[in-house]
Amino acid sequence: MQKAILDDDQEKAVATLERLTREKITNFRSYVKTQNDLVDMVLNIKLNYAKEKGILVSCLIDTDFAGFDADDLVNLLANSLDNAIESSLQQKKRKEIAIAIKNKRNYLWIEIKNAISSSVLQKNAKLLTTKANRKYHGFGTESIRNLVEKYDGGTEYYEKDGWFVLDIMMRKSV
Repeated sequence: MQKAILDDDQEKAVATLERLTREKITNFRSYVKTQNDLVDMVLNIKLNYAKEKGILVSCLIDTDFAGFDADDLVNLLANSLDNAIESSLQQKKRKEIAIAIKNKRNYLWIEIKNAISSSVLQKNAKLLTTKANRKYHGFGTESIRNLVEKYDGGTEYYEKDGWFVLDIMMRKSV
């Protein structure tokens, strides 16, 4: 498509764009259906991307997300899943993510974990970005923490049995 654009071949560029769009739409799957369309959108986009990259994903959702701002949930889930996907792409052997979201008493519990072959926390205990351009990267974990605190909740990062785990608890508004 880039060559068609550079060659000023609009017909070929449009045809290529239509073909690529058709392929993406045809291959897009809806893995998750909750009672929140925005949450469904972000989860399904991330799950499709993970599958496209060869990452095995399991997902268990047992909540209606009531009491939370949809934009906050989208931001929280997108940042958390981006981090898990990015880490999974760096793994040589086991590329796997597990997502669990459910109610625990008056809290929403979110656990997102990804398989690791060596300790992340030993190398990077503060979970600072490893990307070269730190001016534009490294805000995900801070954003997650701020959103969780908004709902009188907490986050915990730890490693267990070959998994890097993000646990989130957020108080549901009544």
